[in-house]
Amino acid sequence: MKPCSLFAVLVMASAAAWAQQDLSCPSSNTCSVGSGAYAYTLTNTNAAGLGLKVENQSCGATLFLHQNYASACGNPAVTITAKGPGIELTSDNHLALYASGGTGPGVFGYSTDDYGVAGTSTDSYGVTGSSSTNYAVYGVSSSSTGVHGVGGSSGNGAAGINSNASVSGVYAQNNTANGYGVAGRNTASTGSGAAVYGDANNNGSGSYGGYFNGRAHVVGALSKGSGSFLIDHPLDPTNKYLVHSFVESPDMKNIYDGVAVLDSKGRAKVQMPTWFEALNMEFRYQLTCIGGFAPVYVSQEIENNSFSIAGGSPGLKVSWQVTGTRNDAFAAKFRLPVEYDKPVGERGQYLHPEAFGLPKEMGMAGRPITPMPLGREQQEAFRRTTIRNEIRAPAEVTLTERAGRSVGVGRTSLPDGRRQQPTSK
Repeated sequence: MKPCSLFAVLVMASAAAWAQQDLSCPSSNTCSVGSGAYAYTLTNTNAAGLGLKVENQSCGATLFLHQNYASACGNPAVTITAKGPGIELTSDNHLALYASGGTGPGVFGYSTDDYGVAGTSTDSYGVTGSSSTNYAVYGVSSSSTGVHGVGGSSGNGAAGINSNASVSGVYAQNNTANGYGVAGRNTASTGSGAAVYGDANNNGSGSYGGYFNGRAHVVGALSKGSGSFLIDHPLDPTNKYLVHSFVESPDMKNIYDGVAVLDSKGRAKVQMPTWFEALNMEFRYQLTCIGGFAPVYVSQEIENNSFSIAGGSPGLKVSWQVTGTRNDAFAAKFRLPVEYDKPVGERGQYLHPEAFGLPKEMGMAGRPITPMPLGREQQEAFRRTTIRNEIRAPAEVTLTERAGRSVGVGRTSLPDGRRQQPTSK
């Protein structure tokens, strides 16, 4: 067998129609033709050479491969095995590779320790797939990511868009006990980025930024504009809903209540749970007599997880309420601030501009706000940073000037490519 020259085969098509050529084997190439395992074998031993080069100077297909066997045989039209990229294609302004499969994959890529399929484009899609009845793009990995996308400075790593009802732009499913259908991670050490972001600000009041069907758990602090429960109305569950708002407090309050029946001496001892004093501090008391009047009072404040009531008459019912401020390890370290100054970059902008009769362009929707400083250490660091930024910042513009800024000034892209609201200058 003789080694190939720099290019084993060169096929050129310069006419509008296919310039079909039968594969010929010059004496400088090693070629085997027959009905064995391979119809053609092309070998190149030049380190900088190629086993096969196909060039097209017109609008036709550069390379067309067709398996014309009468029945499905389960084998691909092309099989490429390599220690580097199995196939590398470059196109200036069109598809570098187009493959169509009738009942099988259009393109199938497999690698033991690298990418099965990788695509790169300077101004279009790196990889695109289309299917009428199955997955347009399908990736499987036994120990890593099935499909991995990396976004640039102004693009998304992966994007899913859907215009049909009841289906998803991006769908994820988990089939294991401790896995995640969707997982997001924010690795930035500073700033206010988000691991998962949902935006329904521009889609009307009927849309959700996030919707959960089932239980939800937050490890950390949760902030919100409002909160409520929403249930089927107990008296008319078929036709109505019932809504109650959360009880709010500037402190991390816990509320406990009950009814005590006074003994023969007009007294009662109320026993709280064994964990009560470990969880709470700064107790407050309310007493209300039921069915009569008596000058009842708290005769012994909480000690050893109990308190005492006195001053009543035998058998009198007393409704009591006790509140405590959380003092567990998490609350002690991450105490909520009651109020704090907005960072310089968020002043003049609103979480809910429509509540003040202002245009939504003056809102913060479109980017996460700076995380709330929790606990003394964070609050002190936040205060020092705010003071430094106030010294460095130029004079504030008026609200009217800020609202009138053009869309392109001081904004960065949202996850869906829209522009976010202006930051202060």
